[in-house]
Amino acid sequence: MPARTVHCFSNNKPWITSDLKALLNKKKKAFRSGDREEQRRVQHELREMLRTCKDNYRRKLEAKLQQNSVRDLWAGIKHITGMKGKDRQTSGSLDRANQYNQFFNRLIRLRKVRNRASQLRLGSRARKVRNRARQVRNRARKVKNRARQVRNRARKVRNRARQVRNRARQVRNRARQVRSRARQVRSRARQTMIP
Repeated sequence: MPARTVHCFSNNKPWITSDLKALLNKKKKAFRSGDREEQRRVQHELREMLRTCKDNYRRKLEAKLQQNSVRDLWAGIKHITGMKGKDRQTSGSLDRANQYNQFFNRLIRLRKVRNRASQLRLGSRARKVRNRARQVRNRARKVKNRARQVRNRARKVRNRARQVRNRARQVRNRARQVRSRARQVRSRARQTMIP
């Protein structure tokens, strides 16, 4: 009997494990058998297992990130997204590569020279503006500190006024108590004087 060779290529996501595959096969069998209860039970179990596997994979990626293993982390991200690496090698001679290198280095050097020249042209004016900005910032900081001091002083004055009002209230209450006590003493004295 002729045999047929079948090639299988794994295109699973990285969090798919063998246990999860076994549960998927169980679900397929339950579906084929038509047993609704078994299918629901396996579906619930599969959902829980999938959530656990994804969580484990997320923890694994976080551990790689914490270990500063950026290469492994990017490999995992590329695998998840399905991004393929590009072939970066080109054909050509070494002389041509050196010519390109000299050309781009010259452009970079030219850009640096231009930036330096513009800095020198604007140097004294920029310094004046920078110094003025620094003075304005310092003045604003002083004004802010002074405002904070005034607010604190006002708060202290309010607290002191509250204390004075409370003390006056206490004195009035004490005077009221003394008058009340004097009234009681007078009324007792009258009662004892009447024969």
